[in-house]
Amino acid sequence: MNNTKNNFFSKISPYFRKNNYTIALSTILCIICGIIVGFIILLCVNPEDSFSTGLYGILFGGFEDPAKILYLATPILLTGLSVAFANKVGLFNIGAPGQFLVGAVGALYCAICLNLNWFVCLLVAMVLGFIYGTIPGICKAYFNVNEVITSIMLNWISLFLGNVFVLNVPGMFQVYDYKTVEIAATSQSALPRLNINDPFSNIGIFIGIIVAIICFVVIEKTTFGFELKASGLNRDAAKYSGINTKKSIILSMGIAGALSALGGALMYLVGQGGLRYQPQRIAVPEQGFNGIPVAILANNNPIGCIIIALYISFLQVGGDAMQPEYTTEVIDFVIAAIIYFSAFSLLFKNFIDKHTIKEIYSDIKFFFKNLFKKKAEKGGE
Repeated sequence: MNNTKNNFFSKISPYFRKNNYTIALSTILCIICGIIVGFIILLCVNPEDSFSTGLYGILFGGFEDPAKILYLATPILLTGLSVAFANKVGLFNIGAPGQFLVGAVGALYCAICLNLNWFVCLLVAMVLGFIYGTIPGICKAYFNVNEVITSIMLNWISLFLGNVFVLNVPGMFQVYDYKTVEIAATSQSALPRLNINDPFSNIGIFIGIIVAIICFVVIEKTTFGFELKASGLNRDAAKYSGINTKKSIILSMGIAGALSALGGALMYLVGQGGLRYQPQRIAVPEQGFNGIPVAILANNNPIGCIIIALYISFLQVGGDAMQPEYTTEVIDFVIAAIIYFSAFSLLFKNFIDKHTIKEIYSDIKFFFKNLFKKKAEKGGE
């Protein structure tokens, strides 16, 4: 029996120790830890419905509306790609919410006021996002100003500019009324739908997946992607090898801004919902911040961003299945817990890298064996 186990572990250990597998396992551990913490809160808030409604909503609730999962995943995927692309050059793009808002307002202006084709609206949003993203890139490349500081401040600048623009441009004030987006949906500015009777069956998610694949090819298979990664790993070495690191920084932040802006445009040209707002004011969109854990959990892999974005939106839809027993804030807490544990993904990865699967199996077995042994001893007393 022991020989069989040893043979089993020896066969799967080489696959287990590969980088992609350790990343996947560390991500799964982060998600499991977040779910456990969230479930503990459900037990404390409402123990009676914690299993039938709470745990069901977390694990299976999203299956009740798969179309909505695709709709919610689209902006999260694009902002996740934005953060991941900047991380490849060693930068932290925390300005995704502002870039997202610039793209959303720009696309809605083209749709509502100019009645342009949806494809043109997307291009305009990406151009605006690219320009907006290059601002912290230029500050970093030429003045060595920390991109975290500049991108955070640009979030608020885009918020205030968005409010000024929406409140003062004729026709844009209607954006506070959800019917405004329905107007865009009935015109040529709305994204095409696979099923005209289903408001969620748009091509936005397919555009997001295609963009993710393009990002993967650019980063992994092109000279430009190699220069980005080289600049991120060691900027000085890349500079002395002939790579224009300043150009890499500016372009990577510009592309990151374009990706976030595309996410904002895709979200609001569907014909559902409207810009979030406080009394007579739009607010910083949460999709921009949700892109950060998507990139972290995916280890900045564009293909991984697709999977993580779909899972985050799956949890959001599952939160609807938990009502009225639980408020919508409960699922937000579960997502926040997963986001918190995403900071430990590197710790989990390092632990897996340093231990074989046989050692981890033995440690888990030893832990539970001692746990049940102690319980048995207490019961005997």
